[in-house]
Amino acid sequence: MAGEFGAELVRVIRVGTAAVGSSSGQGARETSQLSWYSFATEYARAHWPGRAAKTVFGGGTPLTHRLPSAWRTMCLLGFYTGLRWGELSGLHRHRIDQRRSRLFVVEVNTKSGIKEYPKSSKSRRELPLPPHVLETLERHIRRLDRDAVVFTTLTKGRAGRLLADSNWRRQTWWPTVEAAYYFDTDGEQQLVPHYPPHSMRHTCASWLVQKGVSLYEVQHLLGHESFQTTQRYAHLQPDAHKAVLGAWERLDAPLTIAA
Repeated sequence: MAGEFGAELVRVIRVGTAAVGSSSGQGARETSQLSWYSFATEYARAHWPGRAAKTVFGGGTPLTHRLPSAWRTMCLLGFYTGLRWGELSGLHRHRIDQRRSRLFVVEVNTKSGIKEYPKSSKSRRELPLPPHVLETLERHIRRLDRDAVVFTTLTKGRAGRLLADSNWRRQTWWPTVEAAYYFDTDGEQQLVPHYPPHSMRHTCASWLVQKGVSLYEVQHLLGHESFQTTQRYAHLQPDAHKAVLGAWERLDAPLTIAA
């Protein structure tokens, strides 16, 4: 399961020859006219991404070596839950139900500190955790207090503070992406495209839709207030037209017109 999903994230975060300019303003590369999901779809049609998936969490490439364990865990959780940055960095230990393999999204980290989503908000939600993600997360949280924030600063003398999005991108994400590479289908080493951390959320949605999860369920899992936001993933649904035709064929009494 992990390998299957891990292979798919390549299409969004690390593969292809179309590159995207860095939002940090450093090391900008040729800008592609393809959106992240169009690029993902086109690459998937032309390549087998399995080998490149190893560059993220266990393939012995710079990306996996440069990230501390806490950030690898944070990214893994981001890819498999689609949490927004503020939700990832605002997650509290007691919101993780280890017995039921569930995670509850309640708090969000903002520029003015931790806040709770309104109870009426679709952003307040419950998410399932795959076994391997829960296992990795459990190793990270085992020494944390019940009410502790799960992911905080690691810098000596400043550890345990709330993460700031801009600082984390500048100090962790962009340097890691800059140093990472993958090998294309011809065995040529390529640089990783400059996709931002939010690509983890897009990747999660793409995986789910491509594996047959309904757009309605994806809307709930990602906490989209509007269904229109979720509809941008509709083109990734596998064999959508085939499913429609199959439904008509299964009608007990189809409408017909005599010749």
